[in-house]
Amino acid sequence: MMSLWDALRMNMMISYQELVRTFLSYELVKSWETKRRHPTGAARKLLLLLQGNPLIINLLKVV
Repeated sequence: MMSLWDALRMNMMISYQELVRTFLSYELVKSWETKRRHPTGAARKLLLLLQGNPLIINLLKVV
C-alpha cells in the first residue's frame, strides 16, 4: 500500500527539497523517505491539503 507521502510525491512530482525549503524540517522529511516514520499531526494535514489542491503550494510559499 502506498503511503500518503509516496502518493503525494508521485501525483504532484514534488521533491522533498522543495518541501524542506518551504515548509518542513529536513529530518522529518528524511524519516518519511526512509520509511522510519509516517506523516502525523499538522504535517499530515498539510500533505492532505496539498494533495487536494496542488496549486496551494504556490500560495503558501509567499505567506
